[in-house]
Amino acid sequence: GEQRRVIVAVIGSGVDWTHPELLGQIWVNTDEDPDNGRDDDGNGIADDVFGWNFRDDTNDVMDHGGHDTHVAGAIAARSNNGYGIAGINPYARIMPLKIANFTGQSNSIDISRAIFYAVDNGARVINISYGGASPSQVEQRAIDYARTHDVLVVVAAGNKSVDASKYALASCEGALTVSGTTVEDTRAPFSNWGQVIDLSAPAMDILSLRARDTDFLLYTDENPSYESGTGVVGETRDLYRASGTSFAAPLVAGTASLVFSANPELSSKQERRMLIMSTRDIETPGWDQYTGAGILDAGKAVTADPDYYLVAQIDQVKPVRVGNQISIQIGGKAMGSHLRRREIQIGFGENPAEDAWITIQADDDSLDSGVLGAIPATSFKRKGVWTVRLIVTDTKRQSRQARARLDLK
Repeated sequence: GEQRRVIVAVIGSGVDWTHPELLGQIWVNTDEDPDNGRDDDGNGIADDVFGWNFRDDTNDVMDHGGHDTHVAGAIAARSNNGYGIAGINPYARIMPLKIANFTGQSNSIDISRAIFYAVDNGARVINISYGGASPSQVEQRAIDYARTHDVLVVVAAGNKSVDASKYALASCEGALTVSGTTVEDTRAPFSNWGQVIDLSAPAMDILSLRARDTDFLLYTDENPSYESGTGVVGETRDLYRASGTSFAAPLVAGTASLVFSANPELSSKQERRMLIMSTRDIETPGWDQYTGAGILDAGKAVTADPDYYLVAQIDQVKPVRVGNQISIQIGGKAMGSHLRRREIQIGFGENPAEDAWITIQADDDSLDSGVLGAIPATSFKRKGVWTVRLIVTDTKRQSRQARARLDLK
């Protein structure tokens, strides 16, 4: 509520702070006197009253593209006013940090500068719905800086339907990477995927705010069939409907701000854990490379135990030779706050029946990254598709699993 307002930095195309759904929702740097040309608060930037435009090095954060006004609305649009939409956390405050032009072009230096600024000026959550072909060292350093200051960085997985492990900022260590789902709670076909996906959130038909005189879907190569104006919604034409992981990420960022509001003493590590552990599993049982741990559940996230975790994840399945023997090596994570047992199982087919699984290995130790075990090649009795399953259980009688497909020809 109003007593615990959390600052969420939105790094992107800027924010239309004049939008009626964002009036009073924008962060104000009260230590800076406006337009006097002096750096009153000593943060190295003069007149940064409502954030900063790192692309042009000015205090003009107005959104001329529209992309991140839509993002800001999903996070913090006003509620109970009989108009428009309500953001995930209407008591959050948006810190607009502009790094992109109206077509969405940006660069890693400006993004990194914006992350440092957000951390140094009080943001607890940062949303970045931008990406590129490969991560940079400067972006990784900025995210490391945020993590050491207990600021959670939420990033969109991207919309190229490619492995996000080679995509920035989705692949940066320490970022919370969000993939997209459809209105049927299945993975969105355009969403990037891979081992770096932490969780998923709705990414189709997201209704949010339209920056004045903008129609950003016209300028993206991801929507070649888009017709001018069809995304605009409402009698006053200041709402907008769009799809993409760009709009899944702010649903997670808004929820993160709710969690911090309810529990201001939390570390970013605990916050991250609460968001991931409270997800609802969809599609492939357990963690998978398309939806991560599952789909965001805001209600459960707010009330989750910050110290509880149970993780099962398969990162790698590959053949190895030891002497004259060939085995299938399984890499990944198996850990928990109350871990009791981890098992590696195999079953023939895409989705083996529960009584068809064969346990190959069982241990009681935790592993946060590395080789979980090896399956002798002789365990696979016939050619075809096999499924490898990792199951972890704990003393609280909870269990999690992860699966990997293996095609033996």
